Amino acid sequence: MIYTIATEIVRKAILYKHRSRSYMDYIIRQYCSKEIQVRIQQFFNLHSFQLFIFQFVLRQKLYEIT
Repeated sequence: MIYTIATEIVRKAILYKHRSRSYMDYIIRQYCSKEIQVRIQQFFNLHSFQLFIFQFVLRQKLYEIT
């Protein structure tokens, strides 16, 4: 499920056609900031370790397409 969520975020990033490294870094910061972490954690009811995996998968997928 976590992998699916990360894939969806990456898919949306591709749709916006912002494939520059700086935009990808922005997305990573946005989805990994403390405020966003808490929201993701509450929304998907994730444990801290699951959230860490989510961030790791998200980073990997974002850098795969750049």
